[in-house]
Amino acid sequence: LVEAADSVRSGRSDGALAGGVAEAISPFGLARWHLLAGQAPGGEKADGCPLADGRHDTVPGEGGAVLSLERASSTVARNGQPLALLAGWGECAAADPAAACLQAMSAALEMGGCPPGAVDLLFAHGDGTPAGDRIEAEAIRRLFGPAAIPPVISSKNGCGHLGAGAPLLDAALAAGLLAGQLEPPVAAVTRPGFGDLPALAAGGGSPDRPRFVLINGRGDDGPWFSILLAAAR
Repeated sequence: LVEAADSVRSGRSDGALAGGVAEAISPFGLARWHLLAGQAPGGEKADGCPLADGRHDTVPGEGGAVLSLERASSTVARNGQPLALLAGWGECAAADPAAACLQAMSAALEMGGCPPGAVDLLFAHGDGTPAGDRIEAEAIRRLFGPAAIPPVISSKNGCGHLGAGAPLLDAALAAGLLAGQLEPPVAAVTRPGFGDLPALAAGGGSPDRPRFVLINGRGDDGPWFSILLAAAR
């Protein structure tokens, strides 16, 4: 997504497609999840609710998403209406993973000219593992402060972890929310966990007229990245 955006932003192309997809679930794939400490060991029942107390695993999923990016002038020329604007992005790899997550979010907000307090909704990476969720929760608290954290949701307990397709799915869902075409599914709402990370109330819908949505993700090899989407109107 970032590579496609950079291509369009630099003028190397008028438009680009960005996509990501999960591998098909297979015995080999499940073994890989287990080795990455993402799947419940010993046949334990998967909780699959990221950022919630008692969760201990990731539930793999199948699927993906493709987004179309283009310059504003191209959209105007074809009389089109964008779902959302890609306002900023950031990525960071550091020895301290919480610091890397914090830096990625901060860079995305700075690029988009969006102060932390203007973020209406945060799609957490929320992989459901105790270590991963703890790292992300710490970074979120450090960025927003305990009293100003926006509602936090994760799509992974509703759709599973789609690997390379996960951040593209989150971006597609966020774009639909910003365009007023989607509401967060109740299955994607986090249960109480980590004390001060607020979740959307079940059935409560998204924040009224969201303007900025921040999306977090993490690669298997450690780097964190964040994407900031803004309402197109």
